[in-house]
This record gives sequence, C-alpha cells and structure tokens, in this order.
Amino acid sequence: MNATPQEPLYLVTSQAADFDHFNDHGNEALVAALRAPLPAFTFLQGPSGSGKSHLLKAMESETDHGLRVSATQMRLMPLEQAIPAGVAVVWVDDIDDLQGQREDEVLAFNLFNHCRSHDIKLVFTATCSPRDAAWVLPDLRSRLNSGQLLVLKPLVGQPALAVFSQQLESQGLNLTEDVIQYVTNHWPSDFPTLHHAIQQIITLTLKEKRKVTIPLLKKINL
Repeated sequence: MNATPQEPLYLVTSQAADFDHFNDHGNEALVAALRAPLPAFTFLQGPSGSGKSHLLKAMESETDHGLRVSATQMRLMPLEQAIPAGVAVVWVDDIDDLQGQREDEVLAFNLFNHCRSHDIKLVFTATCSPRDAAWVLPDLRSRLNSGQLLVLKPLVGQPALAVFSQQLESQGLNLTEDVIQYVTNHWPSDFPTLHHAIQQIITLTLKEKRKVTIPLLKKINL
C-alpha cells in the first residue's frame, strides 16, 4: 500500500487509562522508569494481560506530542511516512505481532531507524524477549536489544484477585463472597490467567442471562 501525506493514520482507540489507575504492585520501579524521561528506545516486555497497553495509554495521557499505534496497523503503511510533525515519542503495542515474517520485521526495523535519526523516542511492547530466537532479522534483533529493557511482572495473589473483581464490577457483574472464595481456592491467582477468564465470564453471563455463579465459573476454560 503506497502512503501519501494525505492518508489518515489509523490510531489505537483511546480508552481511559492512567498511572493512577494502574496497580503497580511489584512493578513500582518499572512504572517510575516509564514516568521518568525516556531514553531513545524502550522495550517493555510482559505476558498478555499484564498491563502493557494500559501503561502505553498512561504515558500517552501525560504526553502532548506522542503517537500510539498497534503493530498490526503498521502493515497499512510505512509508519515513518505518516508520523505527524512535532511527534516526540512513538509507542507501538504488541510489536511481536510482526515477529517471524521478514517483510513485517523490516517495518519495525525501518521505524526504529527513522526514530533514531529524527530524535524521536520509541517504545515497543511485546510478550516475548528482544532476545527471542523467533526474531528472524538479525539487524532488528540487534536494535531491540540496544535500549532500555523493562520486564513487567504480572500481578499475583490478592492484588490480582482485587483487579479481577474490579474489572467485572465495572461491567455490572458483582461477585459474591462464595464466588470469590471459589476463584481463590480453585483458580491460578496470576492476573494474566484471570484476565483471560474475564471476557469468557462476560460472554457467558450475557448468553445465559445470569449472574456470576460457581456453576458458571466451572464452564470457564482457563
């Protein structure tokens, strides 16, 4: 797809998210690093559901001249051709969506080089390490390992269960004490697992037109 300056850039839809609403239990130093002046390049690694997207939105909320996109949107056009004038930082979520295909990885490589040569700070998020063997472009792997690496620890235990309950309550699904006790006793307590269950719970409650109950939870595929 040939890009022109007039073509629109399809951005990630903004959602209310800031640092004040991020549970940084165990990640206090990481959050402090993201709120401090950033180096030229930052690679934010963490499992799915650990809060990487939330943190990108939080940084966006505190920056006047930034651009946030998803990695898959980079396939629409060479991103470096569409960055508006005055952008000081670019955030790319889920850069590992481009992993494994040389032509896709070239998109990330070219963006990195463009940002470096134009003094634009760059932040990538991924579920995998920048050292992962699945990166097929050696020059890209070298660049991914050239900056600040921040590894996000997923919430576990009571902090994870608290966020799990809060997110369901925000959808109008209040959990009874017996349901919370069931989750505590029978489910893994890491938030990525609980996060994976949330959409299933929402879908089932809508489909079956019922509240969150233990029999309903037993249908969830963790």
